[in-house]
Amino acid sequence: MQNKFPRYWLPPILWCAIIFAQSCFATPDVVPRWPYFDKVIHICVYALLGLLFYRALNTLSILRNRRTAIILLATVLTALYGLSDEWHQSFVPERTADAADFGADLIGGWLGSTLYNKLAVPKRKS
Repeated sequence: MQNKFPRYWLPPILWCAIIFAQSCFATPDVVPRWPYFDKVIHICVYALLGLLFYRALNTLSILRNRRTAIILLATVLTALYGLSDEWHQSFVPERTADAADFGADLIGGWLGSTLYNKLAVPKRKS
């Protein structure tokens, strides 16, 4: 049996590191200033994290064929990371913690894990 850690668990860990690194700096002025555009960015970034968590969790034998549990756990892990990122940002100059950003992170985690479940996970035969 091959080691699944690098293939399945390294991507969400690396994505978390990228999010953390980006959160260490002030928000760049290159993004459009449209209303709620930052929330769309949060949803997209955390949707990818939710997708990556689902993909990794799906390799665990204890969760095999428990798709709803995997979606829930991937969403919770994504939300917890989003919460920790908002807390981290509260210590970064020119950044703030924002409950609405956390809400967007939570929605993104759920969307990403749900989309991965629907589009990439083979359906069980009845």
